[in-house]
Amino acid sequence: METRCDQFPNCKDGSDEVSCRLLIVPENYNKKIPPFQLDWTTNQVIKAEVNVSLFIVDMLKISEVDLEFLLKFKIKLEWFDYRLQFYNLKKSDASNALSVLEAELLWLPTLVFTNTEKNDITSGDDKSELTVSRSSKSSPSPDWEIEEINIFPGSSNKLNFERVYTKTFRCVFELSMYPFDTQVCYVDLEVKTLDRQGVNINPILIQLDGDTVLTQYILTDWNLAYKNESNPDQGVKMKIVMKRRIMSEIMTTYLPTILILTIVYITNFFKDFFFEAVVSVNLTALLGGLRLFTNLRQDVLTCAKASISSQVLSSFLSSDVSLRLQASFGAPRRLEPSSSQEGQCSHINLKVFIDIRDIDITYWRGPIQNIDKMFNPSGLLFFKG
Repeated sequence: METRCDQFPNCKDGSDEVSCRLLIVPENYNKKIPPFQLDWTTNQVIKAEVNVSLFIVDMLKISEVDLEFLLKFKIKLEWFDYRLQFYNLKKSDASNALSVLEAELLWLPTLVFTNTEKNDITSGDDKSELTVSRSSKSSPSPDWEIEEINIFPGSSNKLNFERVYTKTFRCVFELSMYPFDTQVCYVDLEVKTLDRQGVNINPILIQLDGDTVLTQYILTDWNLAYKNESNPDQGVKMKIVMKRRIMSEIMTTYLPTILILTIVYITNFFKDFFFEAVVSVNLTALLGGLRLFTNLRQDVLTCAKASISSQVLSSFLSSDVSLRLQASFGAPRRLEPSSSQEGQCSHINLKVFIDIRDIDITYWRGPIQNIDKMFNPSGLLFFKG
């Protein structure tokens, strides 16, 4: 009997693969009703238990600005349906796979991903797999049955639903400690409203099958648990803990900033003869720091209230502006007069406009007379010669 209906003809005439049915659905079966039971002594509903397991395949995308992440994962649901019967089950689940047409006849757990944009749900389709696990002894077919059949009750042989999903989930990123931050994101699962009176979901297993080291983060922890232990009806949640990879931030933000500040500091030791070079270096350094700040702002800081990087770069752009200008233009620098130009000076006319709002800088050359520093109500700081 073990070779009966095993998808391989063992008899010469192939009769062992004739009239093979795996699933027997009663006529009064309603696929919209979960397989809950009623305790006749207490008149209380005994809910159907659905076991939930999640397998993380890959973290495809993380977007701090959009407050979301893209996750590829496999979900596995297990439950018993006492209303069903199965014929000739095999020890291997792969040999007990149900077809799409058979799956459409059955009640399937419908779970809602509540932190997706459209509250996506689990559903059976051609991309899902539905199998039966043999876990009990069989009973023989009745005497009036012509064919010899091993019958397995649905109350002790569980159904398994598996499907791979790729979904975008919402996540609130806490970036106040950026780039030394650790993020915690969730995948929330709940039973749909119509089934809550008859279905309980239980977190069983979570497993990471992909890489833990990502482009921006390192996955440090993951678990699956109830949202509220005292109220399992609220559903379950998968927790993913991610720690940012600090080395990339050091190489792209902190190290360039330190190098720029070092170059600017070195210009303080230049001779007066190189006044124009000092001006050019200071202004170029200011623009370079602005570029670092704007790039970082576009990537992350738009959703961070007061991160460490924003404070560092804001200080770099605000406090150092006055220091650099003072170092460069604080006093008129004169070249040593030549013998043919006794009592005259070589003059350089320099005018710098700094719009604090837009950080827009222009400069040009001409005769210097004096340097006046002024603030106007529009927020424009300028030096005029």
